[in-house]
This record gives sequence, structure tokens and C-alpha cells, in this order.
Amino acid sequence: MDVKAAVIAKKAARRQRYKKLLLLHVIHSSIKERNYLTVASLQDPASSAWQRLYDGGLPGSFVAAVSLPPASFELLLAEFSKFYKVKWRPGQRGRPPKLPYLHAVLGCVLHFYTAAVEMKILCEIFGVPPATLSNVLANAEAALELALASLPDAAIRYPTKKTQLEWAAAVHAREPLVTGVWGVVDGKKLPSSRAYGRRLAKYSLQRLATFSARYWDAMLWVRWN
Repeated sequence: MDVKAAVIAKKAARRQRYKKLLLLHVIHSSIKERNYLTVASLQDPASSAWQRLYDGGLPGSFVAAVSLPPASFELLLAEFSKFYKVKWRPGQRGRPPKLPYLHAVLGCVLHFYTAAVEMKILCEIFGVPPATLSNVLANAEAALELALASLPDAAIRYPTKKTQLEWAAAVHAREPLVTGVWGVVDGKKLPSSRAYGRRLAKYSLQRLATFSARYWDAMLWVRWN
């Protein structure tokens, strides 16, 4: 067997293995799991991991968890509370909700947006069962959209050249080896048209990029076309 035939045979074997892996993934995804998290196996929201982080109020931990420092989180929480209502209050009759704290609701939806975590991980962090988490996220997303729309500082805008220079100087003061840099660019390639099909989708032009600038302990998200 010559070299060319060996290469072809190797590629064919690799394709077969790839097809088998895809088939196994499809089979695994089609199996419905009957095991799920229950309230009995979760911590109470008052003693959850999020509650401990919130009570600590450490700026670095807040930025790592929800991409906002505590002061900005509280500012957003004040506006968020106008659109997300928890009807139950301590002392009222009836069963209280599983997630009665507004700061936990906002923290949950920000975790969902800013971190690559599964639903079960969010259940463990906030101490709520999956069904409750789904309802909370659905309502919190709508409230967060309204809250951000009413905050001028949350508007999408590009910093002026003067602001860029100020941020670059601040970054350089903190990291002397970095000069003339105030942010980073992260892009995602999306298909320009579904008519091109799956094969041409990966060769489509980049039509959307997310410009994220991290300055000190704040995160700015800007849509850049």
C-alpha cells in the first residue's frame, strides 16, 4: 500500500469514528432522564452560595460572578425591583416563593447571561428546583430588559477618543506592560443567510461582533456592526 492510499484509509477511518461519536451523542440526547434535583437535596436560598457571595460584597468576586461590581449591581437592582415584583412578604399568609430575594433573582439571571453554566448548576448555586428556576428566569429576563432600557448608563454607545485615552492610561497604570489598550474584541461568526445551507454557513461573513471593554471592575458590552 502506497502512502497516498494509506492517507486515504486513515481519513476514512477517522470519518467513521466521527460518525459513530455523532450517533452516540444523538442516542444519548434522545434518552429522557428521570433523575432531577429536588428541594430536599438543595440548600435553602438564605444559606446558598449566592447569599454568601452577596453578603460578602467583595468586588472581585462580584465581577467574576455577574460581571458587575457591588455598587453597579445595587444600582441595577434598584431599577430591576420596579419591574420584578415578589408578591409574598414575611408575615403574610400562604406559601412563600422558593426564591424570595430580589438580589438573588437578579444574580440568577446575570449568572445565566454572563457565565457558561448549566441549569442544574444554577439550581445548586441559588438553592431552587429546576421548575422554579425556569419560571424565575422567564420573568427576570423580561424585567431585566425593561430595567436596562430605563438606565442611561446601560445604553449601547461607543466611548469617545478622550475616554479611550483615559481608560488606556488607567490600564497602563495598573498593568505597565500594556500600552495603548483599553479593551478587547470578541467576535462570533453567524451565517449571512440561511439559504446558503449548512455547508456554506461556516464560510459566511462576520456580520456581528460583540465589543467588550473591561476597565477596572466594570464590564461594558457594545454591539458593533
